[in-house]
Amino acid sequence: MNNKINKLSMIIVSIIIASSLSHGYALAESEITLVLEKTVFEPTARIFLTGTVVPGDAFYELVTIVVYDSNGNKIIQDRSNVEDGKFSALITGPLGSFDKGVYGIEASHVSATNKALIVIGINDLVHDQSTGMYLTPLKQIELGTNAAQVICMDKHMLVQSNHRDSVACVEPLTAISLETRGWGTLY
Repeated sequence: MNNKINKLSMIIVSIIIASSLSHGYALAESEITLVLEKTVFEPTARIFLTGTVVPGDAFYELVTIVVYDSNGNKIIQDRSNVEDGKFSALITGPLGSFDKGVYGIEASHVSATNKALIVIGINDLVHDQSTGMYLTPLKQIELGTNAAQVICMDKHMLVQSNHRDSVACVEPLTAISLETRGWGTLY
C-alpha cells in the first residue's frame, strides 16, 4: 500500500513538472533519460518513446519500461534493448486502447541509480462528442497531435503534402489522384 502511495505521489509531482513542458523529458542524475515528443495522446495512440542510459558493465541488460495508471497500479511492463546507450519502445494501451486519464511511464536499468518518469495524459482531443465528428486535421495538429496520427472522418484518407508541412483528410479517389499528381503521400 505504501508503495502505491509513493508511486502516486511521484506521479502527482511529475504532473506539475510535466504540465509546464511542451515536450516530455525526464532526467535524473544523468544516468537514464526518457523522452516523448508530446505528453497528451488519443486513447488509441501508439506512444513512441526514446531514452538514453549509460549501461556500464551491464550493457547486456534490458531497460524496463513500466506504465502506471493514476492509482499507481502497474498496467504495462515492457523491456527494450540498449544499443550505443540508446533505447526505444512503442507503447499501446491494454487491449489496444488507454482509458482517459493520467498515466506515468517509468524507465529503469540495473546500472542506473535513478528511474526516469514522464507523466502523460490520455484524452479524446480530436473527437467532438456533441456532433460525433472529428476535428479538422489543422485543429488536431494545433492541439498537439502528430501529423502522422491525425484521425480522419469515416471514408476519408490522410494525405501528407509533399510541398509543405500539412496534411489533409480527403475521399479515397481524391487521395489517389493527389498522390498520382505528386501532391502528397498516403498514410
